[in-house]
Amino acid sequence: MPQSLLWVFIALELVAIVLLVWKLRHSQNEWGTKQKETKLEIQTRMGQDLVRVVRNQRHGFMNHLQVISGWLQLNKADRALEYISSVRRKREQEVQIFRVANWELITQLITRSSAAEASEIEVVWKIDSHLRWASKEMIDWVNQSFDKAFDRLVQIEGPRQIEASLSDEGSIYLVTLKCSDGKIHQATFPVVPDDQY
Repeated sequence: MPQSLLWVFIALELVAIVLLVWKLRHSQNEWGTKQKETKLEIQTRMGQDLVRVVRNQRHGFMNHLQVISGWLQLNKADRALEYISSVRRKREQEVQIFRVANWELITQLITRSSAAEASEIEVVWKIDSHLRWASKEMIDWVNQSFDKAFDRLVQIEGPRQIEASLSDEGSIYLVTLKCSDGKIHQATFPVVPDDQY
């Protein structure tokens, strides 16, 4: 029984990686609208970001296996099951990122999610829109705000959490990062459909 749970956990991790690769390949059709010099820079950055994500996921995966193995060696199958359930819940919640249709934003959100997990910071995602028209300014703001939140949260004891809410409010996108240290980062960005993204 415990060995079959281990295989379920491994399968869930592999499905998450396959979904990430599929989403990024699927969105490559939108790349044709970028200028050539910008396209190469963006592809290079995305490649670097994805390598970091895969490294973090591999490291996290190995840590999860060690924890599960430890509980099983101590004949604590119930604790191993609880742990597997908590990891599964995190992965299911993270699927919200895949609602995003803007390929550059989704890459950055996945990168930030992976970095948070590596730093033992929980991110609760609330994404209610495809965010197709996210501007470069919005993506930069999200990156900078996550970085500021990470820098603060890694310094505190106790629960470290970011509630990341990205929503479409009609003519604007509202982005809110609520941190467990009480700090709130919030900004709005105009929804302006164009050929840029």
